[in-house]
Amino acid sequence: MSTRGARFIYRWMAEHLPISDDPVALSDLA
Repeated sequence: MSTRGARFIYRWMAEHLPISDDPVALSDLA
């Protein structure tokens, strides 16, 4: 997955789910 795609999904999840800015979660998606 591209970094751009991962950022889009992470941002969407952050807006739709109760997710904090967790570096671990971000690295899992990247």
